[in-house]
Amino acid sequence: MTMKNEIAVLFIVLLATSGFLYYENNQLSIKLAEMESKTNARLFSITSEFEIFKKETNQSIISQNVYSHLLSSRLDSLNETLRSTIGRMTNVEKEIASAEQKINEINQALNTTRQEFSEIKKEISENQKSLDARLEWLRVNSKIPNSISGFYSRAVDVCTDSDGLNMACVPFYAEKDLDFKYLSDYSDELYSIENMISRRGGDCEDFSIFIKAFLNSFKSSRDVTLYGWIDGVGNFSILSVSDGVWKYRNAEKREFGKSSELTPYVICYTTIPMVEGHCVIALSKNKINSTNLQNLEDSLIFEPQNGKYLGEVGTNVVVCTNGDKDCVQKVGHVHIIISDDDLFNFYNGKWNSFKLFSSQLNEIELFVNEKINVLTNALSVG
Repeated sequence: MTMKNEIAVLFIVLLATSGFLYYENNQLSIKLAEMESKTNARLFSITSEFEIFKKETNQSIISQNVYSHLLSSRLDSLNETLRSTIGRMTNVEKEIASAEQKINEINQALNTTRQEFSEIKKEISENQKSLDARLEWLRVNSKIPNSISGFYSRAVDVCTDSDGLNMACVPFYAEKDLDFKYLSDYSDELYSIENMISRRGGDCEDFSIFIKAFLNSFKSSRDVTLYGWIDGVGNFSILSVSDGVWKYRNAEKREFGKSSELTPYVICYTTIPMVEGHCVIALSKNKINSTNLQNLEDSLIFEPQNGKYLGEVGTNVVVCTNGDKDCVQKVGHVHIIISDDDLFNFYNGKWNSFKLFSSQLNEIELFVNEKINVLTNALSVG
Protein backbone atom coordinates (compact mmCIF):
# COMPACT_ATOMS: atom_id res chain seq x y z
CA MET A 1 0.00 0.00 0.00
CA THR A 2 1.14 3.38 -0.81
CA MET A 3 1.84 6.00 1.75
CA LYS A 4 -1.14 8.06 0.75
CA ASN A 5 -3.33 5.13 1.05
CA GLU A 6 -1.94 4.35 4.52
CA ILE A 7 -2.47 7.97 5.52
CA ALA A 8 -6.01 7.92 4.16
CA VAL A 9 -6.72 4.73 5.96
CA LEU A 10 -5.20 6.10 9.15
CA PHE A 11 -7.22 9.27 8.78
CA ILE A 12 -10.35 7.27 8.31
CA VAL A 13 -9.49 5.22 11.33
CA LEU A 14 -8.87 8.33 13.36
CA LEU A 15 -12.17 9.76 12.27
CA ALA A 16 -13.88 6.60 13.17
CA THR A 17 -12.07 6.50 16.44
CA SER A 18 -12.85 10.13 17.18
CA GLY A 19 -16.46 9.61 16.42
CA PHE A 20 -16.54 6.62 18.65
CA LEU A 21 -14.75 8.47 21.35
CA TYR A 22 -17.08 11.44 20.95
CA TYR A 23 -19.99 9.12 21.21
CA GLU A 24 -18.53 7.40 24.19
CA ASN A 25 -17.65 10.70 25.75
CA ASN A 26 -21.12 11.98 25.18
CA GLN A 27 -22.52 8.88 26.78
CA LEU A 28 -20.17 9.25 29.63
CA SER A 29 -21.15 12.87 30.04
CA ILE A 30 -24.77 11.92 30.16
CA LYS A 31 -24.03 9.25 32.67
CA LEU A 32 -21.91 11.61 34.66
CA ALA A 33 -24.67 14.16 34.63
CA GLU A 34 -27.10 11.52 35.76
CA MET A 35 -24.70 10.36 38.39
CA GLU A 36 -24.05 13.93 39.47
CA SER A 37 -27.80 14.53 39.69
CA LYS A 38 -28.29 11.35 41.66
CA THR A 39 -25.29 12.23 43.80
CA ASN A 40 -26.63 15.69 44.46
CA ALA A 41 -30.05 14.25 45.24
CA ARG A 42 -28.47 11.69 47.58
CA LEU A 43 -26.25 14.31 49.10
CA PHE A 44 -29.31 16.53 49.67
CA SER A 45 -31.14 13.58 51.18
CA ILE A 46 -28.19 12.76 53.37
CA THR A 47 -27.86 16.41 54.34
CA SER A 48 -31.56 16.57 55.18
CA GLU A 49 -31.35 13.36 57.12
CA PHE A 50 -28.27 14.69 58.93
CA GLU A 51 -30.03 17.91 59.80
CA ILE A 52 -32.99 15.96 61.03
CA PHE A 53 -30.66 13.65 63.00
CA LYS A 54 -28.78 16.64 64.34
CA LYS A 55 -32.03 18.32 65.29
CA GLU A 56 -33.37 15.17 66.88
CA THR A 57 -30.04 14.63 68.56
CA ASN A 58 -30.07 18.15 69.90
CA GLN A 59 -33.62 17.70 71.11
CA SER A 60 -32.61 14.36 72.62
CA ILE A 61 -29.65 16.01 74.26
CA ILE A 62 -31.89 18.78 75.56
CA SER A 63 -34.43 16.19 76.73
CA GLN A 64 -31.64 14.16 78.24
CA ASN A 65 -30.37 17.23 80.03
CA VAL A 66 -33.87 17.97 81.31
CA TYR A 67 -34.28 14.34 82.28
CA SER A 68 -30.87 14.38 83.90
CA HIS A 69 -31.84 17.52 85.78
CA LEU A 70 -35.16 16.01 86.80
CA LEU A 71 -33.44 12.75 87.68
CA SER A 72 -30.84 14.64 89.67
CA SER A 73 -33.59 16.56 91.49
CA ARG A 74 -35.48 13.34 92.09
CA LEU A 75 -32.36 11.66 93.36
CA ASP A 76 -31.67 14.64 95.62
CA SER A 77 -35.25 14.42 96.88
CA LEU A 78 -34.92 10.67 97.37
CA ASN A 79 -31.61 11.15 99.14
CA GLU A 80 -33.17 13.73 101.40
CA THR A 81 -36.11 11.41 102.03
CA LEU A 82 -33.67 8.58 102.68
CA ARG A 83 -31.65 10.72 105.09
CA SER A 84 -34.88 11.78 106.77
CA THR A 85 -36.05 8.17 106.90
CA ILE A 86 -32.71 7.06 108.27
CA GLY A 87 -32.99 9.83 110.87
CA ARG A 88 -36.48 8.76 111.77
CA MET A 89 -35.40 5.13 111.88
CA THR A 90 -32.56 6.14 114.18
CA ASN A 91 -35.03 7.98 116.41
CA VAL A 92 -37.40 5.01 116.27
CA GLU A 93 -34.55 2.68 117.17
CA LYS A 94 -33.69 4.97 120.08
CA GLU A 95 -37.36 5.04 121.10
CA ILE A 96 -37.55 1.25 120.79
CA ALA A 97 -34.39 0.90 122.88
CA SER A 98 -35.83 3.36 125.41
CA ALA A 99 -39.16 1.48 125.37
CA GLU A 100 -37.37 -1.83 125.85
CA GLN A 101 -35.45 -0.32 128.76
CA LYS A 102 -38.69 0.97 130.25
CA ILE A 103 -40.31 -2.45 129.70
CA ASN A 104 -37.37 -4.07 131.48
CA GLU A 105 -37.66 -1.54 134.29
CA ILE A 106 -41.42 -2.15 134.48
CA ASN A 107 -40.85 -5.91 134.49
CA GLN A 108 -38.30 -5.51 137.25
CA ALA A 109 -40.74 -3.32 139.16
CA LEU A 110 -43.54 -5.83 138.55
CA ASN A 111 -41.33 -8.66 139.70
CA THR A 112 -40.26 -6.68 142.76
CA THR A 113 -43.89 -5.85 143.50
CA ARG A 114 -44.85 -9.49 143.09
CA GLN A 115 -42.12 -10.45 145.55
CA GLU A 116 -43.35 -7.78 147.94
CA PHE A 117 -46.91 -9.05 147.59
CA SER A 118 -45.62 -12.58 148.20
CA GLU A 119 -43.92 -11.35 151.38
CA ILE A 120 -47.15 -9.62 152.38
CA LYS A 121 -49.04 -12.84 151.69
CA LYS A 122 -46.55 -14.73 153.84
CA GLU A 123 -46.95 -12.17 156.61
CA ILE A 124 -50.73 -12.37 156.31
CA SER A 125 -50.54 -16.14 156.55
CA GLU A 126 -48.38 -15.91 159.67
CA ASN A 127 -50.75 -13.37 161.23
CA GLN A 128 -53.70 -15.55 160.30
CA LYS A 129 -52.06 -18.53 161.98
CA SER A 130 -51.40 -16.37 165.04
CA LEU A 131 -55.04 -15.24 165.10
CA ASP A 132 -56.27 -18.80 164.61
CA ALA A 133 -54.06 -19.87 167.53
CA ARG A 134 -55.50 -17.08 169.70
CA LEU A 135 -59.06 -17.99 168.77
CA GLU A 136 -58.30 -21.61 169.52
CA TRP A 137 -56.77 -20.50 172.84
CA LEU A 138 -60.04 -18.77 173.75
CA ARG A 139 -62.07 -21.87 172.87
CA VAL A 140 -59.78 -24.18 174.83
CA ASN A 141 -59.90 -21.89 177.87
CA SER A 142 -63.65 -21.38 177.73
CA LYS A 143 -64.15 -24.41 180.02
CA ILE A 144 -62.33 -26.05 182.90
CA PRO A 145 -59.66 -28.46 181.54
CA ASN A 146 -59.71 -32.16 182.29
CA SER A 147 -56.46 -31.80 184.21
CA ILE A 148 -58.39 -30.26 187.13
CA SER A 149 -61.64 -32.15 186.72
CA GLY A 150 -61.17 -33.38 190.30
CA PHE A 151 -61.03 -29.83 191.60
CA TYR A 152 -64.05 -28.88 189.50
CA SER A 153 -66.17 -31.74 190.93
CA ARG A 154 -65.15 -30.94 194.50
CA ALA A 155 -65.77 -27.20 194.01
CA VAL A 156 -69.25 -27.84 192.60
CA ASP A 157 -70.07 -30.07 195.57
CA VAL A 158 -68.89 -27.69 198.29
CA CYS A 159 -70.00 -24.42 196.59
CA THR A 160 -73.52 -25.49 195.54
CA ASP A 161 -76.28 -25.44 198.12
CA SER A 162 -80.03 -25.04 198.21
CA ASP A 163 -79.69 -21.41 197.19
CA GLY A 164 -77.61 -22.19 194.12
CA LEU A 165 -73.96 -21.77 193.20
CA ASN A 166 -72.05 -19.49 195.55
CA MET A 167 -69.68 -17.42 193.40
CA ALA A 168 -67.71 -16.29 196.47
CA CYS A 169 -67.01 -19.92 197.30
CA VAL A 170 -65.43 -20.93 193.97
CA PRO A 171 -62.32 -18.66 194.06
CA PHE A 172 -61.98 -19.20 197.82
CA TYR A 173 -61.98 -22.99 197.31
CA ALA A 174 -59.49 -22.65 194.43
CA GLU A 175 -57.18 -20.86 196.84
CA LYS A 176 -57.45 -23.73 199.32
CA ASP A 177 -57.48 -26.64 196.85
CA LEU A 178 -55.15 -25.38 194.09
CA ASP A 179 -53.17 -22.90 196.19
CA PHE A 180 -54.35 -20.07 193.92
CA LYS A 181 -53.36 -16.54 194.87
CA TYR A 182 -53.25 -13.17 193.20
CA LEU A 183 -50.04 -12.63 191.20
CA SER A 184 -49.25 -9.22 189.76
CA ASP A 185 -48.39 -9.23 186.06
CA TYR A 186 -47.39 -5.85 184.69
CA SER A 187 -47.04 -7.29 181.18
CA ASP A 188 -50.79 -8.08 181.24
CA GLU A 189 -50.12 -11.38 179.49
CA LEU A 190 -53.11 -13.69 179.29
CA TYR A 191 -52.24 -17.03 180.86
CA SER A 192 -54.07 -20.21 180.04
CA ILE A 193 -55.84 -22.07 182.83
CA GLU A 194 -53.13 -24.74 182.64
CA ASN A 195 -50.48 -22.04 183.12
CA MET A 196 -52.47 -20.52 185.93
CA ILE A 197 -52.50 -23.91 187.63
CA SER A 198 -48.73 -24.35 187.22
CA ARG A 199 -48.11 -20.76 188.40
CA ARG A 200 -50.60 -21.28 191.26
CA GLY A 201 -52.53 -18.13 190.52
CA GLY A 202 -52.68 -15.08 188.31
CA ASP A 203 -53.90 -11.50 188.08
CA CYS A 204 -57.40 -10.15 187.56
CA GLU A 205 -57.78 -11.20 183.90
CA ASP A 206 -56.49 -14.69 184.70
CA PHE A 207 -58.99 -15.09 187.54
CA SER A 208 -61.73 -13.75 185.27
CA ILE A 209 -60.94 -16.28 182.53
CA PHE A 210 -60.80 -19.05 185.13
CA ILE A 211 -64.21 -18.18 186.65
CA LYS A 212 -65.77 -17.74 183.17
CA ALA A 213 -64.57 -21.24 182.27
CA PHE A 214 -65.96 -22.61 185.55
CA LEU A 215 -69.37 -21.07 184.85
CA ASN A 216 -69.43 -22.41 181.29
CA SER A 217 -68.64 -25.93 182.49
CA PHE A 218 -71.19 -25.60 185.27
CA LYS A 219 -74.11 -24.28 183.16
CA SER A 220 -73.64 -27.03 180.58
CA SER A 221 -74.77 -29.60 183.17
CA ARG A 222 -76.75 -27.65 185.82
CA ASP A 223 -79.30 -24.88 185.96
CA VAL A 224 -79.34 -23.14 189.32
CA THR A 225 -79.28 -19.61 190.64
CA LEU A 226 -75.93 -17.89 190.74
CA TYR A 227 -75.35 -15.63 193.71
CA GLY A 228 -72.66 -13.62 195.46
CA TRP A 229 -72.58 -10.92 198.04
CA ILE A 230 -72.79 -7.17 198.53
CA ASP A 231 -71.95 -4.84 201.37
CA GLY A 232 -74.75 -4.98 203.90
CA VAL A 233 -75.92 -6.16 207.27
CA GLY A 234 -74.80 -9.50 208.66
CA ASN A 235 -72.26 -12.05 207.63
CA PHE A 236 -72.12 -13.76 204.28
CA SER A 237 -71.08 -17.43 204.31
CA ILE A 238 -68.30 -18.17 201.86
CA LEU A 239 -67.54 -21.81 202.58
CA SER A 240 -68.77 -24.27 205.14
CA VAL A 241 -66.79 -27.50 205.51
CA SER A 242 -66.06 -29.92 208.30
CA ASP A 243 -62.98 -28.06 209.42
CA GLY A 244 -64.65 -24.66 209.62
CA VAL A 245 -66.82 -21.89 208.20
CA TRP A 246 -65.53 -18.85 206.37
CA LYS A 247 -67.58 -15.67 206.09
CA TYR A 248 -67.48 -12.06 204.90
CA ARG A 249 -68.54 -9.65 207.60
CA ASN A 250 -70.93 -6.80 206.93
CA ALA A 251 -72.10 -8.52 203.81
CA GLU A 252 -75.30 -10.03 202.53
CA LYS A 253 -76.41 -12.30 199.72
CA ARG A 254 -77.02 -10.92 196.21
CA GLU A 255 -78.61 -13.11 193.53
CA PHE A 256 -77.27 -12.84 190.00
CA GLY A 257 -79.80 -14.94 188.06
CA LYS A 258 -80.25 -18.41 186.57
CA SER A 259 -77.09 -20.01 185.18
CA SER A 260 -78.90 -21.21 182.01
CA GLU A 261 -80.07 -17.67 181.19
CA LEU A 262 -76.73 -15.93 181.62
CA THR A 263 -73.60 -15.88 179.47
CA PRO A 264 -70.35 -14.91 181.22
CA TYR A 265 -67.97 -12.43 179.60
CA VAL A 266 -64.68 -11.04 180.83
CA ILE A 267 -64.72 -7.25 180.73
CA CYS A 268 -61.79 -4.93 181.49
CA TYR A 269 -62.23 -1.25 182.27
CA THR A 270 -60.07 1.76 183.15
CA THR A 271 -59.41 2.54 186.80
CA ILE A 272 -56.48 4.96 186.41
CA PRO A 273 -56.30 6.48 182.89
CA MET A 274 -53.32 5.22 180.85
CA VAL A 275 -51.95 3.48 183.96
CA GLU A 276 -54.21 0.81 185.40
CA GLY A 277 -57.36 -1.17 184.73
CA HIS A 278 -59.32 -4.04 186.19
CA CYS A 279 -61.03 -7.13 184.79
CA VAL A 280 -64.26 -8.69 186.12
CA ILE A 281 -67.12 -10.94 185.00
CA ALA A 282 -70.23 -9.61 183.24
CA LEU A 283 -73.28 -11.90 183.20
CA SER A 284 -75.33 -11.03 180.12
CA LYS A 285 -78.72 -12.21 178.94
CA ASN A 286 -77.67 -11.29 175.41
CA LYS A 287 -75.16 -12.85 173.06
CA ILE A 288 -72.68 -10.36 171.67
CA ASN A 289 -70.44 -10.03 168.62
CA SER A 290 -68.36 -7.26 167.05
CA THR A 291 -71.47 -5.44 165.79
CA ASN A 292 -73.58 -5.38 168.98
CA LEU A 293 -71.26 -4.94 171.94
CA GLN A 294 -73.66 -2.41 173.41
CA ASN A 295 -75.93 -5.41 174.16
CA LEU A 296 -73.82 -5.85 177.27
CA GLU A 297 -75.70 -2.95 178.77
CA ASP A 298 -77.69 -3.92 181.90
CA SER A 299 -75.44 -6.96 182.38
CA LEU A 300 -74.68 -7.71 186.03
CA ILE A 301 -70.99 -7.57 187.00
CA PHE A 302 -69.14 -9.22 189.88
CA GLU A 303 -65.60 -9.62 191.17
CA PRO A 304 -64.28 -13.09 190.14
CA GLN A 305 -61.70 -13.11 192.95
CA ASN A 306 -64.28 -12.99 195.75
CA GLY A 307 -67.80 -13.10 194.23
CA LYS A 308 -68.76 -9.54 195.20
CA TYR A 309 -71.54 -7.82 193.23
CA LEU A 310 -70.17 -4.63 191.58
CA GLY A 311 -73.17 -3.23 189.73
CA GLU A 312 -74.31 -3.19 186.12
CA VAL A 313 -72.90 -2.33 182.72
CA GLY A 314 -74.23 1.04 181.65
CA THR A 315 -74.47 2.27 185.24
CA ASN A 316 -71.31 1.41 187.09
CA VAL A 317 -69.15 0.84 184.04
CA VAL A 318 -69.71 1.96 180.43
CA VAL A 319 -68.83 0.17 177.19
CA CYS A 320 -66.76 2.37 174.89
CA THR A 321 -68.59 3.52 171.77
CA ASN A 322 -67.06 3.72 168.30
CA GLY A 323 -65.73 7.17 167.55
CA ASP A 324 -64.81 8.04 171.14
CA LYS A 325 -61.00 8.11 170.82
CA ASP A 326 -60.57 9.30 174.42
CA CYS A 327 -62.63 6.44 175.85
CA VAL A 328 -59.70 4.44 177.25
CA GLN A 329 -58.66 7.51 179.24
CA LYS A 330 -62.00 7.69 181.02
CA VAL A 331 -62.43 5.90 184.34
CA GLY A 332 -64.94 3.04 184.36
CA HIS A 333 -65.02 2.61 180.57
CA VAL A 334 -64.86 -0.94 179.22
CA HIS A 335 -62.23 -1.32 176.50
CA ILE A 336 -61.64 -5.11 176.49
CA ILE A 337 -64.27 -7.85 176.26
CA ILE A 338 -63.42 -11.56 176.15
CA SER A 339 -65.99 -14.11 175.01
CA ASP A 340 -65.64 -17.86 174.56
CA ASP A 341 -64.51 -17.49 170.94
CA ASP A 342 -63.30 -13.91 170.48
CA LEU A 343 -61.49 -11.02 172.12
CA PHE A 344 -62.72 -7.46 171.51
CA ASN A 345 -60.37 -4.53 172.03
CA PHE A 346 -61.19 -0.84 171.77
CA TYR A 347 -58.31 0.89 170.00
CA ASN A 348 -57.96 4.27 168.27
CA GLY A 349 -61.64 5.06 168.62
CA LYS A 350 -63.16 1.79 167.44
CA TRP A 351 -63.75 -1.80 168.45
CA ASN A 352 -61.60 -4.51 166.90
CA SER A 353 -61.53 -8.25 167.47
CA PHE A 354 -59.64 -11.40 166.58
CA LYS A 355 -62.46 -12.58 164.31
CA LEU A 356 -62.75 -9.18 162.69
CA PHE A 357 -59.00 -9.10 162.05
CA SER A 358 -59.20 -12.64 160.71
CA SER A 359 -61.97 -11.67 158.32
CA GLN A 360 -60.06 -8.60 157.19
CA LEU A 361 -56.91 -10.67 156.70
CA ASN A 362 -58.90 -13.09 154.53
CA GLU A 363 -60.10 -10.18 152.40
CA ILE A 364 -56.58 -8.77 152.16
CA GLU A 365 -55.23 -12.21 151.26
CA LEU A 366 -57.79 -12.55 148.45
CA PHE A 367 -56.80 -9.09 147.21
CA VAL A 368 -53.08 -9.93 147.38
CA ASN A 369 -53.64 -13.26 145.58
CA GLU A 370 -55.51 -11.42 142.83
CA LYS A 371 -52.71 -8.87 142.49
CA ILE A 372 -50.07 -11.62 142.41
CA ASN A 373 -51.98 -13.35 139.61
CA VAL A 374 -52.27 -10.08 137.67
CA LEU A 375 -48.55 -9.40 138.09
CA THR A 376 -47.67 -12.96 137.11
CA ASN A 377 -49.78 -12.70 133.95
CA ALA A 378 -48.24 -9.31 133.15
CA LEU A 379 -44.73 -10.71 133.51
CA SER A 380 -45.54 -13.76 131.37
CA VAL A 381 -46.94 -11.50 128.61
CA GLY A 382 -43.93 -9.20 128.83
